[in-house]
Amino acid sequence: MRRGLGWVALVLGFALIAFAPLQRFYAADRLVGLPRDTYQKSTLVASQASYLDARTGELRNGADLVATSTTRADARASTGKITVLDSFTVVEDPANGTRLDVQAQRAALDRKTSELTNCCGAAVGGDTGVRQSGLAVSWPIGDVRKKTYDFFDLSTKRTWPMRFDTVERIQGIDAYKFVMHVGPTPVSELPGFPGKPLGLDATKTFTVDRVYESQVTTWVDPRTGSPINREQQVTTMLRTKDGAAAMIAASFTLKMTPDSRRRLAKDSGESALLISAIRTIIPLGALVTGAALLLGGLVLLRRPRGRRAA
Repeated sequence: MRRGLGWVALVLGFALIAFAPLQRFYAADRLVGLPRDTYQKSTLVASQASYLDARTGELRNGADLVATSTTRADARASTGKITVLDSFTVVEDPANGTRLDVQAQRAALDRKTSELTNCCGAAVGGDTGVRQSGLAVSWPIGDVRKKTYDFFDLSTKRTWPMRFDTVERIQGIDAYKFVMHVGPTPVSELPGFPGKPLGLDATKTFTVDRVYESQVTTWVDPRTGSPINREQQVTTMLRTKDGAAAMIAASFTLKMTPDSRRRLAKDSGESALLISAIRTIIPLGALVTGAALLLGGLVLLRRPRGRRAA
């Protein structure tokens, strides 16, 4: 009986010791990735905002704006290597129901690197012809570096450098702060715009470019690659083709609400624990348990002293 238990302990010990590096260096890399059941909702608000009301043609000042963003994974379209996410963002003035901006994106992300790919119906505003690249929703899972990343901007439909700035404490997490400046970029054309708001001949109309500019600041949990806070300064101008006249069409700064920050930090903390368990706790536990069983098996297999003397 004693020797039988010894052999069992010995075999289990060897198995667990062999399992530890297999879990850490092989299985963990395949298990850790962007979840295919992701769901996030966040709210940002802007106070003292200014924008041109398209219905009245008047510039509204001192408005309170709300931006609501929802991101949901499409589990059916996702694969072992790709996670497909559908996101929808609305910026509006709740006081009068005016919608300033509506953005929709279908993004296909590499589950490990979070890099955008152009498969699985990826589109911006329903346009599958837009080529998406860089990061968008998440940073590399559990592998965020203090460096500059290419980041895809929905408004301009192109990538811009998202530069690492510093480390700041957000909701108890040492978050990496990244800043991206989107330079003035024409994003659409408005024909027949009246000249009076532009300071031009009130009897004439003009074709103007809508020029978008913003600065986006994002705080990322380096343990998971999940954003846990975000701010965005937005300026939109209407400018004549020759650049002779221009006017501010929108100016505001969106900041994430405390409830959204807490919820994102909580979700990221839970993901960090799971990643730590897969990469560290389980392999280390297997190694320690295996060593203990191996030692115990060797002790049980030793012959008693009395039998050796006989």
